[in-house]
Amino acid sequence: MNKNNLENLEIKLKNAREENFEAFEKYEKLYNNNYKDFLDWFFKSDILGVKKTISAVFQLEKLNWKNSVEAFNIALEKWLSILYIPENKKEILKQKILKLENKKEKILDIFSKNSDIIKDKNFPILESLISRNILNNSEILSISQEFKNNWLIKESLNNIPKEKRELVRHYIYLANWTDKQEKINSFSQEYSSEIKSLEQKYPQNIINWVVQFVGRNFFKMKPYKKNLESRKLRLRRTFKIALLKLLRIKYKWFNVEELIKKINSMQDFEEMFKLIMRLIDIIPENSELLEKYTIWEEIDEIEENISEAEKNKQKILDWEESTVKICDLLDKAEKILDKKVLDKILDEDTDIVWEEIKVRSPHSISPKGREVEQKNWKIINWHFYADKIEILDEDDEEEEDEELEELTQADLELIYNNIKLEFSLLDKQKLKYLLNDDYTNLELTVNKLTKIQIKLEKIEKLLI
Repeated sequence: MNKNNLENLEIKLKNAREENFEAFEKYEKLYNNNYKDFLDWFFKSDILGVKKTISAVFQLEKLNWKNSVEAFNIALEKWLSILYIPENKKEILKQKILKLENKKEKILDIFSKNSDIIKDKNFPILESLISRNILNNSEILSISQEFKNNWLIKESLNNIPKEKRELVRHYIYLANWTDKQEKINSFSQEYSSEIKSLEQKYPQNIINWVVQFVGRNFFKMKPYKKNLESRKLRLRRTFKIALLKLLRIKYKWFNVEELIKKINSMQDFEEMFKLIMRLIDIIPENSELLEKYTIWEEIDEIEENISEAEKNKQKILDWEESTVKICDLLDKAEKILDKKVLDKILDEDTDIVWEEIKVRSPHSISPKGREVEQKNWKIINWHFYADKIEILDEDDEEEEDEELEELTQADLELIYNNIKLEFSLLDKQKLKYLLNDDYTNLELTVNKLTKIQIKLEKIEKLLI
């Protein structure tokens, strides 16, 4: 939720509470007795302000003579209205939350938050990073200690380096909240020969079921400092995530620790397949297991939408941050981009080093040809070096045999104006994408803004 909106809501609640203290004491107790435990269980993290929003709106609606069910529904709709997800997903999310809320007594009775990180569905991701020496033992210990209080791995990464923190969160997102069918297709292609070898031994419908259940957890980890994840390690990680998702239903027949050890010792695709197949085969025959399994499936879908909203919120924050920085850089450039500064920059003792592209001399082609060439220029890693203007540190000086080219006043003004125009167009585009709930293109636009910011930071150095 927007920080200002939430603050305004809390102020409104505070003022109303001061005027009707006894009534709000009753409303708060009613909320705590009926909804607080469920929301605390379901939304351990309150990044999107769900618990604060629903609590505040519920109490305010009770003041308006709404019954508890009406007040909760209105509060839920209020929170959903400001989520950064498409409208159709908001409605699906609403129905699923209400459905689970109606079962909250049973859910709180049969489900408990897991405080053992080894049993968490995302722990195989950490294991893979440990085996590749990306995470070390002290970092895993730190994550484990935080996990005991947070119950979520993605919220237990505060004490590891930022680069690794973002890497783990990215992989958790890939494992749980990206397109399931795409992941199933990728899994089927990656292990097509192993899957085909099962066709003579097992019914096709069982093979399809297991492949779909396991495959929707599949993704490839990118190389990290030339450190690759092996095909076998990727297979075991994918099956372990699937196994741990099954084991969440906590049935008396399942010895979690034993099953985890068993799959850790397996080397063969068929061995892992048979283990998952036997577990999945039990579920339809047992009504208790089937109900738990169905509830967990719905919880996963809700978490997927919540994660998407969190990710989209971060895109908006990145957009706002980039826009502020770009406007500041444009303002600075505007103030110092005058002829005196340019004359100083273009003094005969000042040259530009272009590291990755060659810029043809402005005087070597016709005006028309020059105009075409200018449109294709890119700003890539330039530096000054001269007695009068020092930009490079001593350790970063370029070799003497680098080819040098000068920029004219017209060149610099053209570059600056093109960047300014590009920023203006992108700023309009991102507003359109936001209004249309088009978060995919919004993310692409934010990435382009980041590149513009880098260009402008180089312009700023150039104009110092």
